[in-house]
Amino acid sequence: MNRAVFTILVFFLGFFSSLAILAILPSEAVADFVLDGSRNLVSPISGTAPDGISPGKWINTDQIEFQKDKVIIHIDDPRWAVFADTKSMLPVLDSETNAIQVVPTSPSQIREGDIVSYYSEIARANIVHRVIETGYDEEGWYAIMKGDNLRRQDPEKVRFSNVRRVVVALVY
Repeated sequence: MNRAVFTILVFFLGFFSSLAILAILPSEAVADFVLDGSRNLVSPISGTAPDGISPGKWINTDQIEFQKDKVIIHIDDPRWAVFADTKSMLPVLDSETNAIQVVPTSPSQIREGDIVSYYSEIARANIVHRVIETGYDEEGWYAIMKGDNLRRQDPEKVRFSNVRRVVVALVY
């Protein structure tokens, strides 16, 4: 991977007070869903954010440079992302949020609390939700995901091969 310098112009001082990790979607369709008793995909809203689960640390202090007119974050292979307004990750994420993201290279990098975009085999779309559990089974590593604003966890185990990106910073 080439070392890249990602420059963000900061128009207000509150940027880093809101620094958090969330996930994104590229331009593909977005679906938030749970499987109901009839195996129909439905979109229940009004869940709650998980208590005590914070994202992992993806950016160290020494990777951030503050200058008079900009902030520079040194990240390998950064990606820019925007979000669909599905309401599943409210109040942290909506269509007005922008993000910096990275592609993880190993399942060991992904921790509970990280917000990840992944390809859902059930929805056949990219989903952006928080990791609430990780583990191993007979098929290998998996993550259990849940939208902060949804009542139930997503109906499938997410395999590392389906993980697309992890958001490492938000820009409001």
